[in-house]
Formats: sequence, C-alpha cells, structure tokens
Amino acid sequence: MLKKVIVVSAVLCGVVAWQASSAFPWYSQITASMSCSGTVSWTASAWPGPTPDSRENPDVVVWASDDNGATFTQIAQGAFDQADDYSFSGTFSAAGAARVIVKVHEEANWPGGGGDTPGPPHFATASFPATCSTPQPHTGYCDSSGKFWSLTVEQTTEPPYNTMGLRPANVNPQTGILYCAQPTPMQATPPTTAPPPVKQTKPPKPSTPKTKKPQKPQRIALKRKPHRHPVPRRKPHPHPPTLPWTK
Repeated sequence: MLKKVIVVSAVLCGVVAWQASSAFPWYSQITASMSCSGTVSWTASAWPGPTPDSRENPDVVVWASDDNGATFTQIAQGAFDQADDYSFSGTFSAAGAARVIVKVHEEANWPGGGGDTPGPPHFATASFPATCSTPQPHTGYCDSSGKFWSLTVEQTTEPPYNTMGLRPANVNPQTGILYCAQPTPMQATPPTTAPPPVKQTKPPKPSTPKTKKPQKPQRIALKRKPHRHPVPRRKPHPHPPTLPWTK
C-alpha cells in the first residue's frame, strides 16, 4: 500500500511540474524615464528565470508611442544573452511629448525553456518630471549628412547629439519651414605655382641691309659671219681642136 502511495505521489509531482513548466511566465521587462530635456532612457531585460539558459532570447523588439498607445513605432531590436547580461538599453527624443509609452516583446521562442512561446508584451510609461521647468521648445538641426533633427538646445549638448556636428537648420523665407539644405561641395582651388623664370636674352643686333654690288655690263657677243676664203676662179680649159678622124 505504501509503495502505491509513493508511485502516485511521484506521478502527481511530475504532472504538476510539467504544468508549471508549460505555464511558466517567460517574458521581457522594460523600464523607462524622461529627463528635463525630453530624452527618454529605457532598458529592456529578461525575466528572472531559474537558470541562465531560461533567460536567453535571440530576438527582442522595443517600440514607443507618444499618442497614449494608439500607435507604436519600433525604436530598437536586440537579444538577451550572457554577453549583455540579459539586457540592452537605449535613448530617444520625446519630441515635445509630455508622456510616452515604451513596449517590449520577444519575437522568438525562449530556447532555454524547450521552445516556450513568448508571453504578452510588457509596457513602461515615461513622463516629463514635475520638478522640471516647462519643456524647452524644439528647433531644427542638421547633421553633416543633411539629416534633419528636432531637438532642444539642451539636447544638443548631450550624447549622442553632442558628437554629431549639428548646425541650425535652414529656414524657408517664404513659409518659415525648417529644412536641411544639401551642403554644396567645395571646389578645390588649384595650387598657385610661380611662373617659370624668363630667361633674359640679348637683343638681336640690328641687321643692315646688304647692298648689291653693281654688276658689270655684259658684253654682247656679236655674231660674226664665217670668213669665206676666196675661191679662185678656174680659167676655162681650152679644148683641143677636133681631129678629123674623130668625126
């Protein structure tokens, strides 16, 4: 009888443990606060599980809302592991809102619990401290890339804005709208180099025109007629008288 009671008790303990494991509150935690400059600081952390593995989650997302939860905008994404001590933090500007709501929820199952599904999201509210003066008005600033930032003057002196090289935004003279004009690239001026020294050359000597020597008059060669030697006239040769027998 005692043996049966021990077996039944062990079975009941196993069932209770299984039910407790399946209904374990695997969730993420969130805290948020607002400074007098309107900067909201938040920290998301894993629930205090029984083991380090039970606190690990590879995909955790943080959202924020400045319209009392009507809409949320994602502001960060991280993970819970031993390297970051199962938490991660961040800051953002409330953009003049006196109250913001920050939400955190895990988008992946909890591996340490055998793949337990994420629990419901958790929320935190950050309000403008009552001990602070009226929130400073926001104005426009531009960074070196031309991106527009709506910040207070005090925010520009706080990290990370104090290292961004912000400048006052441009103002449209007709509408008064603030905007960031694209910086005009500076044209590189060519280096000024001294002109090469000019070699001094001696002035050329004045050239005197050459006078031509008077040419001697050319003798005109007269054509002479060829000299003919007188041909002696031959005297007629007297024929001998005609002989009678020759007739």
